Amino acid sequence: MALPPMQQLKILVQALSESTNPAKQLCAAEAMCELAENRSNEAALVEAGAIVPLLALLGTPLGTSCPAGGSSPQLKQLAATSLCNLAGQSADVIVAAGAIPPLVQLLAADSPPEVQAPAAACLARLVQVPDIASSVAKAGAIPRLVRLLGESSQETRESVASALANLSTRQAGHQHEFHESGALPCLVTLLGASNSAQLKMSGCATLGNLALDPEAPGAVRAAGVIPPLVRLLRANTPPDVLLYAARAVSNLTTGPPHQSAENMTALAAAGVIPQLVHLLVPGSSLDLLDTATGALANLGHDEDAMVAIVAAGAIPPLVKLLDTPVCGSAAGVLQELACSIDKAAAIAAAGALPKLVRMLGSEFPSEVHEKAAGALANLSRPEAWLDGAVAGANAILALVALLQSAPSSPSDAGTYAQLMAVEALMNLAQGSAERQAAITAAGMVPALMNLLAPAPAGARAYWNTPLTKLQAKAAELLRRLTGDIPPVPADDGTSVVPSAPC
Repeated sequence: MALPPMQQLKILVQALSESTNPAKQLCAAEAMCELAENRSNEAALVEAGAIVPLLALLGTPLGTSCPAGGSSPQLKQLAATSLCNLAGQSADVIVAAGAIPPLVQLLAADSPPEVQAPAAACLARLVQVPDIASSVAKAGAIPRLVRLLGESSQETRESVASALANLSTRQAGHQHEFHESGALPCLVTLLGASNSAQLKMSGCATLGNLALDPEAPGAVRAAGVIPPLVRLLRANTPPDVLLYAARAVSNLTTGPPHQSAENMTALAAAGVIPQLVHLLVPGSSLDLLDTATGALANLGHDEDAMVAIVAAGAIPPLVKLLDTPVCGSAAGVLQELACSIDKAAAIAAAGALPKLVRMLGSEFPSEVHEKAAGALANLSRPEAWLDGAVAGANAILALVALLQSAPSSPSDAGTYAQLMAVEALMNLAQGSAERQAAITAAGMVPALMNLLAPAPAGARAYWNTPLTKLQAKAAELLRRLTGDIPPVPADDGTSVVPSAPC
């Protein structure tokens, strides 16, 4: 339908309020619904004042009838559908006009399904705004939406599941209501093979969000989510579903150490590692690659999982990923794997050393520096017998340059990157006078003295823990290079002298 002039729009809006003429009111609601389907009409309809009379239609009692055949449920359906279509750029306007309570009320068990569907769809669009999501949860929407997951049509279930995904974030602040309303079993069923891609994606998103709930650690795993999640990581899964399934798996590998360890044990037992490794292919999206490598890095903390990662053939694709925008995540996995001597040799043989050295360059952020320097630190341990190869890859100059350049901001990542660089240089200096001379010639001593200077007063509280570790290591390396034991600034501004190693 073509958009009428503003004056005619205002007449149409006025007709929405003419309850004494039900036929005219119904025709106006139908016309408004058709106009609202076109997103280009949204601004004009809002300007014409459509929001308030549409909300008024939501509030009329159910069960009343209109002589001309336009029933109250039909008006509610049309009004909720119109509001859903107008919620794209006008969500704040709709909420400010008082939309949340009547929309939540329409989700009640005694509401007709044809009314519940557009109400759920409208709420699904509104809760994409975090502040609105919190308000919708406070209005009691979560238990009603959870009930509709098992009692409504597929179209309604898709809207409900989408709304729950946005309501389940920690930012919304109502994760406890999902547990209290018994949502987890219903959400797990969304991952079943017979459900649509949209339902699976929303189910994965919600369960992944709830996996980060610190108040209910382990609850998602206990609900039986791991087997269906692992099945969704197969290659024939639609890309969007695959990404959200991988994110849910990644979230299960984070959190409180005790619970995340139990989650990772269950994930490994379910065969998640080969599935994640199979995602490390050129056709995968950067988001998927980043998520999969992040999960593998967390899983790699466990020795058995580390063996399984290598057995699944992870090292060659991970080394290839060092040339991509997800190089930092890939280096994080290699850093964990390099803790094992035999795996360190395989990483070097796959050509990782020059790539990791390149990642220390100034064009990369501190987060990438941290992972690359950490991997080089593990690879350069004397017991791995790769220290000569690391030095031969021009690592010394790159590591010293990293220490000579201050992080772009006082962040933990920047400080830990420098800490890892010092660790790598300490390994390279050990037992080799030639490499000690090369480190000194590269300008390492002035760089170390600079690191030992007191931190700026404003940054001290934020940097305290990683900076203290960095300064202790810097002092130890400086002693090795010069034979002196320099003072290290203490937390109270005084200086202490680190004890010499035994």
